[in-house]
Amino acid sequence: MSILTRQILQLCSRCHAPFITSVNFIHEFDRKGGYNHRIERPVKERIKEGYEIFKKDIKVFGEEMKDKWREDRMLIANHNDYEYFWKFDGAKSLEPWVVTADRDNLEGFSKAEMALSKNNKALFHGYLSQRLPKDGILTSTGYANMRSPLKTRSFQRQEPYDWSMFTHLILRVRGDGRPYQLCILMHRYFDVQWFDMYNYTLFTRGGPYWQIAKIPFSKFFLSHKGRILDEQRKIDLDNVRNFGLTLADSVEGPFQLEVDYIGLINDETHVEEFAYEMYHNYFIFVMGHLSFYTYTCNSTGILYVLTQDQTSVTWFPFLPPDTVLTQDQTSVTWFPFLPPDAVLTQDQTSVTWFPFLPPDTVLTQDQTSVKFLLQI
Repeated sequence: MSILTRQILQLCSRCHAPFITSVNFIHEFDRKGGYNHRIERPVKERIKEGYEIFKKDIKVFGEEMKDKWREDRMLIANHNDYEYFWKFDGAKSLEPWVVTADRDNLEGFSKAEMALSKNNKALFHGYLSQRLPKDGILTSTGYANMRSPLKTRSFQRQEPYDWSMFTHLILRVRGDGRPYQLCILMHRYFDVQWFDMYNYTLFTRGGPYWQIAKIPFSKFFLSHKGRILDEQRKIDLDNVRNFGLTLADSVEGPFQLEVDYIGLINDETHVEEFAYEMYHNYFIFVMGHLSFYTYTCNSTGILYVLTQDQTSVTWFPFLPPDTVLTQDQTSVTWFPFLPPDAVLTQDQTSVTWFPFLPPDTVLTQDQTSVKFLLQI
């Protein structure tokens, strides 16, 4: 890392400004994307706090070892089995949750907090402001978020939530008619995937009545730092980092969302795996030329292949990477995995290997030798 780059990172960490490293660098330097507000404390205070945490966690570690030998976890979930993952029934149930707004990150003037309602439930409320800070950088603002605690073991070891036994997310809420974004942040190992998140919109009803929202996980779509990705894939429910609710509907004014519980339920009648198309790009050799086709696979496993003129679509069963289309674009031929220097013969039944062919290389008619021509 150059000296200039290191100085820029140090300056951003001191002023606590949000800094998206992925725009200028290959990997992410901060798991919080620049929103890491660290408070320096005396060394003695940190040592004392660490000692107290150690005494507490050594007991937790002993209980974990007992649970590991018991192995009494529920391994399967039957039809309509459910679990209250977060039940709000008192002030203590609100303490682990984290509430943030654009004002906390110097990106706006919205306010948000999580308090106990008159019904002894969680009340996420505040004021969403669309007023921009006069910094000459931001072009939009206005968001508020409530986020669940991370799952940790003894000695602050993080591990993902495992929701793989369930098919639906279920919430009992009482809203104000505004749409809230449900956010499931994934637990990823590689830094370029730290901000992978699955989203779905929760439309609330105004008025005094409670509503129960039962949302299948197959409806959640993949996004990264607020941008919906073209290449979608279904959610891996055994790697959930945390869950959150976000309001960012670009409407200024007060808001409130009362939450009774957030749970999971298994519905065996739900057969949909993923509700959205999944795009895959492959390179295919057709008649000695390298062609690029876009594969679109929906939840039924049907693959759509664009024809050579890119104006119509042909349907095939799911094609593996070693599949080659024939010249008439109506049938497929299977070969072992083709390296980049593989060329199909004219009859489309065998493969000839040549050294890597530059763009100005042309195959002879008998498909056994190559000619080098000037760039056409």
